[in-house]
Amino acid sequence: MPYVFDVDHARARITIHASDPVGLPDVLALLDQQVAAGAWSYGSLHDARGVTWLPTPDDIRTIVAYVDNNSRTLGPRGPVAFIAASESLFDMARMNSAFVTGSSLRAEVFRDVEAAARWLDKEQHSAR
Repeated sequence: MPYVFDVDHARARITIHASDPVGLPDVLALLDQQVAAGAWSYGSLHDARGVTWLPTPDDIRTIVAYVDNNSRTLGPRGPVAFIAASESLFDMARMNSAFVTGSSLRAEVFRDVEAAARWLDKEQHSAR
């Protein structure tokens, strides 16, 4: 699996480091891992600076549908701070935010870890 997945139950935080190759099956397996860890509602700091995969609009729709379906039974998924280094991945993630609007997925895209962590702290604090 192209992910290093660390769960901090005390902080209700997941830290994910991703590296190529990544594809849709890997993302869905990662979400399954979050469910299995009992961390569905935790905030996620997803460092994708080592990834070049650009999800298609259909991939994004599949991911959002997966999150929405699980949120119906597991409750809201925690916020996701997604860190992208490449310009194309950053732009693609921003463009695909239209698919997230109206879903139960709360996510933002950042260029650096510090800004992502600050946003995630704020989101997790406001959810309490």
